[in-house]
Order: sequence, then structure tokens, then C-alpha cells
Amino acid sequence: MRGRTTVGRLEKGTAGEGACPATAALELLGRKWTGFILWALLEGPRRYTEILHAVPGITDRVLSVRLKELERAGIVTRRQYAEIPARVEYSLTERGRDLAPIIAEMARWSERWGGRRTRSGAGRGAPAP
Repeated sequence: MRGRTTVGRLEKGTAGEGACPATAALELLGRKWTGFILWALLEGPRRYTEILHAVPGITDRVLSVRLKELERAGIVTRRQYAEIPARVEYSLTERGRDLAPIIAEMARWSERWGGRRTRSGAGRGAPAP
């Protein structure tokens, strides 16, 4: 019998003041494109256009919004250099780098289960019992 990981009860609602920390993290990190941005930044500091090219399909506006959200959350840092033309780089903070094993585990999980369907066929990722 395999061991189980027990996860506390998630409270419904928003990630506002007093929300369950797991709920707040899932709401931020589960937003569309966020995982791809973090994946791109795992390789090291990148300029805005480098991230834009590393994440096919993301729009300029969405990238800008997501980077600001991640910066406010302390996951990404924005560094502007005093150069002409202006140079701005984004990188993961220590908090952001702590997500590396989680992102790697999600990649391993998706390699194993990503193409499988449930018994009902209505969904992806979960094995049929």
C-alpha cells in the first residue's frame, strides 16, 4: 500500500486577507500562463521579450499583468538597469526558486498521466480506478 499525503481542508473563497494559504497559492499559481512564465524563469534572468518568445501563445498584455502579479507576490523580481536603451530583466526570487521542485514534479506527473483519461472519459490526468 502506498503512503498518502494528507492535505488540510481548503477553504472556499478568494485569496484575500485571512484566506487559507493553500487557496491563495493555488489562485495565484493556477492562473493561466503563470506556470509557463515560471518555467521560463527557472533558466535564469530573462528580458521581457525573451519571456514572451519562450511562452508561445501568451499575449503582451497578459504577460505584463502576470509579471506584475508575481512581482507583488514576491515570486519574481524586476531589475531595471541604468542603460540606454533601457534594459529590464525578470528573475525568480528565493520564494520563486523554491517553486522549482514543485514545477519539476508537475512536469513529471504530466509526463506520466497527462494523456490518460478517467474511466468516464470526461477529463484528463486521473487514472481510472
